[in-house]
Amino acid sequence: MTSPFRFKRTLGCLAASAAVVMPAAPALAETLSVTGDVSGSLSLTSDYRFRGISRTYGDPAIQGGAEFTLPSNFYIGTWGSIVDKLQFANTRGFEWDIYGGYRKVVAQDVAIDVGLIQYMFPSESKFSTLEAYAGANWRWFTLKFYNSLSNRFFGAPDARNSRYISLGVTYPLYPDLNLIGQVGNQFVSGPGGNNIDYRLGVEKMWKGLAWSASYYGTDVDVATSNATGRSVNLGGNKLVVAVTKRF
Repeated sequence: MTSPFRFKRTLGCLAASAAVVMPAAPALAETLSVTGDVSGSLSLTSDYRFRGISRTYGDPAIQGGAEFTLPSNFYIGTWGSIVDKLQFANTRGFEWDIYGGYRKVVAQDVAIDVGLIQYMFPSESKFSTLEAYAGANWRWFTLKFYNSLSNRFFGAPDARNSRYISLGVTYPLYPDLNLIGQVGNQFVSGPGGNNIDYRLGVEKMWKGLAWSASYYGTDVDVATSNATGRSVNLGGNKLVVAVTKRF
C-alpha cells in the first residue's frame, strides 16, 4: 500500500514537471506553425475528358480540389472527380489524385513547375498511376511533360515510362473572356501505342463563376460498349460545357 507521504510527493513532482513543460508549449506551437496560401475549385462538367478520352462514358461529373502553397514555392494539393463505375470497374465511381511540387517565377513572364502526381481509384489498384512532371509557363503558353513511374499505366501492364507532352494556351480576348487551346501527345509504353488529343474553347467569368465551352477530340477511335449494352466512342469529338467556382 502506498504511504500518504509518497503519494503527496509524487503529486508534487508531477505538478513541478507540468510547470516546466507548459511554458514551452506556446514556443513549440509557434515553431511548428505553417503559413501559406490555399486555393481551390468546385466544378460541374458535362463530360470528364482526360487527355482527350472520356472517363465518365460521356456523362456529367462533379469535380473539386484544393491546393496549399508555401512561401518557399513548394505546394501540395488534391483533386477528385466522378468516373464511370463500369468503365473503371470496382472503383466506386471515383478518382482521387494527390500531388506536390515546386513552382517558381525564374524570369519575366517565365515560371517553372516540377512535381509528382498520384492518381488513385479506390479499391481498384490496377488503374492507380504515379507520374513525374515538369513544365514551363511563358505569358499565355504552358508546356508540360509527364513520365509514368508506375509499372501499370491506368490499367495498361508493363507500361512504365509512358509519356505525355502538351502545349496549352490561355489568351485574353476581352476582359473576363479567354480563348483556350491545347494539344497533347500520349505515348504508352509496351503495346499501348500513342494518340494525339486537342481542345479548343472559350472561358467567360460571369457572376463570380467561370463558364466554359470547349471542343475536345483525339485521333483515335475508342469505341466501346459497357455491360448495359450502351456504346460510346470515348475519344470522339465532343462539345463539353462546364461551370467552375474558384476560391
